[in-house]
Amino acid sequence: TTINDSIGGRCPLCLCEFEEGSGKKFSERNDLCRISKCYHRFHKECLNSTWFVKLKDEVGEYGIIIKHDLPKEKRCPICRIEVDLDEALIITKMQPRKAQCQYD
Repeated sequence: TTINDSIGGRCPLCLCEFEEGSGKKFSERNDLCRISKCYHRFHKECLNSTWFVKLKDEVGEYGIIIKHDLPKEKRCPICRIEVDLDEALIITKMQPRKAQCQYD
């Protein structure tokens, strides 16, 4: 697979288009990230919420409590390849821009 450094496309997690207009390549933007092993691309905030934001526990249909724990292993949400912890921590330290898309 070759690395696509254009801004075209959309985040597969939130389904919003990557914003263009800054004149920068994908790799020059600090609000976007790419997993190095598989080259899948995401908004940084979307990937962080998948890996590092704990969901609230829920009560299921029959009163059973459903616990949502944070995954110990970080994996690409698309192809499930394991991401090194060092890379996951680098992604979390990237500074995001303000909201890149609005949810209707």
